[in-house]
Amino acid sequence: MEKKSPASFYFEIQSEMGSTKHLGGLKATEDILKLCKINKGARILEVGCGVGLTTRHIAKKYEVEIVGIDISEKMVKKAKERNMGLKNAEFLVADAQSLPFKHNEFDIVFTESVVAFVPDKMKAIKEFQRVAKPGGYIGLNEVTWLKDPPKGLSEYLSMTIGDAKMLNKEGYAKLLEDAGLKNIIAKTEKIEIITEMREDMRRLNIGDYLHAWYTLVKGFFTDARFRKFAWDALRLAPLAKDVFKYWGIGLYIGQKK
Repeated sequence: MEKKSPASFYFEIQSEMGSTKHLGGLKATEDILKLCKINKGARILEVGCGVGLTTRHIAKKYEVEIVGIDISEKMVKKAKERNMGLKNAEFLVADAQSLPFKHNEFDIVFTESVVAFVPDKMKAIKEFQRVAKPGGYIGLNEVTWLKDPPKGLSEYLSMTIGDAKMLNKEGYAKLLEDAGLKNIIAKTEKIEIITEMREDMRRLNIGDYLHAWYTLVKGFFTDARFRKFAWDALRLAPLAKDVFKYWGIGLYIGQKK
C-alpha cells in the first residue's frame, strides 16, 4: 500500500466524513467576503473548497458566480455530489500553485486553511494575484501563530494536521506584500472552543453531522491506518492542552494593483 503523508491522510479522513474544517466557521467566511467587498454579479474563486460546504453557502446567499477548486479528486467528487442543482457554482480539480484559469478572471480569490498546507506559498499567492482582476481582492483565512509555540506543540500539530507550515501575522502579511498587493489588512483573534463548536454546527446540517460521526466510528474499527492516526493523536494530546494560547485565526486581505 502506498504510504501517505500525514496531510494527505488527514484530508482523506475529512473527505470520507464529508466535512472539511477551517477555523472561524461561517463567521470568518463572511468577514473575508466583507473585507473583499463582495457584490452582486461578482465572480469568485474558492481555492481549497474541500467538499463544498462554504461554496454552497456563498452560492445560495449571494447573487454571484463561484468556482471551487481542490487538489483532491475525492473532495471535488463529494462537492459535486452534494451541490448538484446549484447553477451558480462549479467545482474543479486543481492545484493552488498552478491555477487553470486565464489572467484577470475573478473579482475575489479566497482560501480558508489552505496556504498553510501549500509547499510554495509565494507561488500560490502569485497565482491568486494572476487570476484576480485589477482591483480585485485576495483573501486568506489561516491558522496563525499568535506567539512562538513550544517544540512539543509543533510535534502534536504535525501529527494531527499533517504537513501544515503555519506562519505568524507578520509572515502572512509579508506574503501579500511581497506579491505586490496593496491595501493589505492583517488581523488576528483568539480561538474560543464554544464559538468553534457553534460555527461547526452552523456549517453542517443534521444529516452531515451524523454522517461525519458515523464515518469516524466506522473508520476506527475498520481501518488500521485510522486507528494508528487516532492513537498517535491521543498519545500526544497532553502536549496540546495550551494550544489556544498560541494558535489563532488570521484574516489577511490584499488588493491587486
